[in-house]
Amino acid sequence: MGIHHLMKLADFGLPESELVMALDYEAWCADEPRMTSVARVATVTMRLLLDVDNIDIVVTAEPERIWRFDWGSAGGAQVMIMGPEYAEIPGRWSVFAAARARGMKLDELLSLVIVIAAGVVHGGEVVDESGRLAQRVNAPGELMLKLLRSGEREPSKLVECLKS
Repeated sequence: MGIHHLMKLADFGLPESELVMALDYEAWCADEPRMTSVARVATVTMRLLLDVDNIDIVVTAEPERIWRFDWGSAGGAQVMIMGPEYAEIPGRWSVFAAARARGMKLDELLSLVIVIAAGVVHGGEVVDESGRLAQRVNAPGELMLKLLRSGEREPSKLVECLKS
């Protein structure tokens, strides 16, 4: 997580509890993100990637600009949205996602799939400030296709396939 994002969050007057959210991945979106649309696309993507059909993403709104995405009871991510008035790119919406548990590859995969879905649905790019992906700014459709074409089923291998 870059210090840039910690300062950015503090500038918005968010409670200290929200400042501990590690902002692993971000999408810069042209349109205002709708969490229900993002969750639908992320659910379908996760089901295809993990070859399951009986798990849905459940989205819970938290105070302020935070949403909790739960992949059954196995994984989760926190999502935060910033409007264009706060965005790094003028006129763009920012969708930040972070794994609920540090070091859990399923949670990291879910947070990555969420920002990919936001970028695909709402027209934008996926941004990796932590340097884990091959590039800092990525086309979400290309990332989604790379995941889906990989044939991998393990979260750790799926995350790794995007790093090259």
